[in-house]
Amino acid sequence: MKKYILNSRIACDLYDGDLVLANLDTGIYYSLTGLAVYLAGKLPVANKNDLIEETASVFSDQKPAALVDLNKIWEKLESEDIIISVDTDKEFKKTFTVEKPTEFVASNLSRYADMQDLLMLDPIHEVDEDGWPVKEDD
Repeated sequence: MKKYILNSRIACDLYDGDLVLANLDTGIYYSLTGLAVYLAGKLPVANKNDLIEETASVFSDQKPAALVDLNKIWEKLESEDIIISVDTDKEFKKTFTVEKPTEFVASNLSRYADMQDLLMLDPIHEVDEDGWPVKEDD
């Protein structure tokens, strides 16, 4: 069975309604804002179209604009490998929960590579008896 999930190689956390995501493989991090945060909080799902439709329906008076917004942001999230599809019967739990938004705010995904070198050092996972890794000079 096909499911759409947040990539397990993406660490994420909510800060004041914005979702901050860090790709542990590339060191690139992101800020996700607007209606897309609510959409991401609904993952995992089996049918992305149903999820987009359900999420856009939160704002019945602005549903056409919300549908366009959510389809565009879904494509961006997939192209950055933040949302991935997997073929599995495994159950996945929600990574985080978000309350239903009270007003329509267009989605935005900002991409940052300025800390890529630091995040790629990954001192948390690569500590050994010699201590934290040291970045080699180029």
